[in-house]
Amino acid sequence: MKRFLLQISKLSKLGCSQSTIETLLKNPKCMFLGDDLLLEVATMIIIRLSQFLKAILMILRSILVLITTMKENLIKQDFHADEPLKKLLTDITEVPCMDGKLYVSPIMDCFNGEIVALEMRDNMKKELCVDTLQQLKSGYGKRLSGAILHSDRGSQYTSELIPRQNSRGIAA
Repeated sequence: MKRFLLQISKLSKLGCSQSTIETLLKNPKCMFLGDDLLLEVATMIIIRLSQFLKAILMILRSILVLITTMKENLIKQDFHADEPLKKLLTDITEVPCMDGKLYVSPIMDCFNGEIVALEMRDNMKKELCVDTLQQLKSGYGKRLSGAILHSDRGSQYTSELIPRQNSRGIAA
């Protein structure tokens, strides 16, 4: 009996529910199954947990697809602008150099093709894009109100540091 109670204690530590343990206690045959019972219940718990985690992963993937497809394409492949600073384009370009790579983050005005902001780094982390936007704000300030900033929506541009409708009045 002592050995059986020890196994029940192990089942509890494995995350077995109280109702499962009570069911085992009511069944006198369980006392004689020994380590096989423990292994069977542990296997059952692992299988159920695995199924649960797979279901959660599928839900999270569906949500991610929904979020990425819901983002509105404000430019709609119309790269012409009738006024300066109304449609702006940005991307990161990798430039191979003798001593490594250089990453360039320009912002171009669709009105006349002018580069209105430009940052360069030896990495393409989100701060490269954040600093490019900061440079744009410093140079043009309130004239950016209502501007649309179009990017490829890479991770640097979808970072929490670059909100969709930011405080600069730019729809990103």
